[in-house]
Amino acid sequence: IGGLRMIDGNQADDKIIAVLRDDAVYGNWRAISYCSTTLVERLRHYFLTYKDAPDATERRCEIVHVYDQHEAYEVILRSQKDYREEFGEPDGQLPLTRRKRGEVKSQRAKVRKTRTEGKKAKSKRTNNKDESWELGMRFSNP
Repeated sequence: IGGLRMIDGNQADDKIIAVLRDDAVYGNWRAISYCSTTLVERLRHYFLTYKDAPDATERRCEIVHVYDQHEAYEVILRSQKDYREEFGEPDGQLPLTRRKRGEVKSQRAKVRKTRTEGKKAKSKRTNNKDESWELGMRFSNP
């Protein structure tokens, strides 16, 4: 629904404000303007202070801008682009954005299949079912 442009140690550290789509209380909120001024101020206070030591006298970060859902979407897209430039495509991971419902579903099925195959391979190597499940989960996560 929006975001906070935060500067932390001279680096951008934007905070995206989102709500669950079908949430009983906030699910109909579509923009930061749906939030009361008090709620926005509470969010600002939290993000300005959550890293501070209890006796801190100086702030290490500042919030310079509160923005709407359109700008938040652009921030997310730019962040994804930066990630891909730095690390490449996230092989075997869920897509970073949902283009179509079926696309996400097929990606999830692919990840589940990989995990299941990993569990089966691990269980063939050991007689202890509990241990094989644990190893399968630990080593098959993408």
